[in-house]
Amino acid sequence: AAFIRAFRAFASVIHSYAPSAAVVWAPNSFPGYNIPDYYPGDEYVDIVGISLYMSYRPELNPLGNGVENRRWIDEIDTIYALYGARKPIMVTEGAVSLATAGGLDLSSFAAAQLQDFFLYLPIRYPNVKFMVWFDAADTVGNDVYRCLTSNATVLRAYRAALTGNKSVLSSVKAAAAPVYYGRLLTGSGVADGPVTLCTYVKGVTPIARVSYAVNGVALGTCTTAPYEITADFSAYRGTRVRVTVSSYYADGTQAGEDGFTLCVEGMAPSGTAYAREQTVILDGKPVTLSAYAVKNAKGYETNYVSVRELATTLRGTPGQYDVVWNKAAKVISITTGRTYSAADETPLTGDRTYCVNPAQTLINGTVENLSSIVIKDWQGGGHCYYKLRDLGEALGIEVVWSHGIYINTAAQ
Repeated sequence: AAFIRAFRAFASVIHSYAPSAAVVWAPNSFPGYNIPDYYPGDEYVDIVGISLYMSYRPELNPLGNGVENRRWIDEIDTIYALYGARKPIMVTEGAVSLATAGGLDLSSFAAAQLQDFFLYLPIRYPNVKFMVWFDAADTVGNDVYRCLTSNATVLRAYRAALTGNKSVLSSVKAAAAPVYYGRLLTGSGVADGPVTLCTYVKGVTPIARVSYAVNGVALGTCTTAPYEITADFSAYRGTRVRVTVSSYYADGTQAGEDGFTLCVEGMAPSGTAYAREQTVILDGKPVTLSAYAVKNAKGYETNYVSVRELATTLRGTPGQYDVVWNKAAKVISITTGRTYSAADETPLTGDRTYCVNPAQTLINGTVENLSSIVIKDWQGGGHCYYKLRDLGEALGIEVVWSHGIYINTAAQ
């Protein structure tokens, strides 16, 4: 409590007398369980930082084979899960051990960890915006940290990791990075054309290749991280497809397999949305929702419902959620279990213009690639609409089509 009071006082002074300065709150990466106990609050923190070092601890391998199989990138998980959805994240200081105190050279270990870190940073943690490398000589316990310029192997890896990285700015004056990654889960929407897929995968030994298939038909294979391929989904326009991702070790043994169902888009980026009504049975009682239909090239309709009208409808049920629009970040944040805090939205009427929603959707802090459109009202304001089944699945609400549409909030 004393720390929080002091930090808030400090932040208030900075915000009052140096409003262009950003206040950074930066705990260590461990222990993670009590980090929230020291958080001063969103009003007093502009950027959440973290101290992030990778030590060499092969004795921690549960297989007992003396191999260090931890990954530096995983150390961001806790802080990102807590604050990554609402604050820019930065690594305020970090480095990888280059040697042990006993003289063991860890150049190859450090180079591999560094390359893996920068490769997956924009893929797994897109809201990490800055990093400061601890470029100094220091020994902490058994770990020796040195300047990058003192180790040619690690320096080459550092330069290679940043040069050509599609999510790293070339200079402080450069425009926004051209590539943004989103996580695909069951129910996610993908474009009805070329889509680039990549994978984060771990095994007890290095992964040799990752293969992708859609509805059992091979899409492609890649042998280098992040195991990226480009697949054309145009043949599956307007349908749901099952994508399977399989990883293999060098000897051909399968390391693992995962699959998820994707919704392939089938509509124009903008056009006319047709006013409809969608009657559902909500926890046993009929409810009518306003909806808008978008037609594909064959005239088949797909209905979308207002995320705010549905929030109003579910208020007070086990499936209730809150919706917040972050205009500056262009993010729609949905938090389940919370009462909808905004005023009830007046349903739109009549056919209207729509566009595909360019904003990011976060549910409980996790990016969800849901199919969404924006309907313009009579004043030019935008209203976000989602497919009911997709939104229900992402929220953990049971939505069933069986001689009608049934929503069961108690089935969470």
